[in-house]
Amino acid sequence: MHTALSYRTVHEKIKEFNIDLALLPINGRDEYRLSNNIAGNFKIPEVLEICEVTGIKNLIVHHFGMFAYNTVSNDELEQLKKKDSRSLRIIIPEVNVIYRIRG
Repeated sequence: MHTALSYRTVHEKIKEFNIDLALLPINGRDEYRLSNNIAGNFKIPEVLEICEVTGIKNLIVHHFGMFAYNTVSNDELEQLKKKDSRSLRIIIPEVNVIYRIRG
């Protein structure tokens, strides 16, 4: 019998890897997507929690802005930008911008 891992268990497993940089999809998931067979991903609070609990210091978010019916809002992205800090660097990629990550 297959049992799903809880987020807490996933956090513990992720923490074991001592990850410096995470690329996490934030287009979210909700009843609309589920009822229309649209796969969702993490919600913004979930990725922030993953980074906090596991000690991840750098986050690149993705899977937003591709399809109007499957994305987070610009307001949510603006709020996420405000969460950028010394303890968690948040990169919200923009089209035609080159990003260099230094260790």
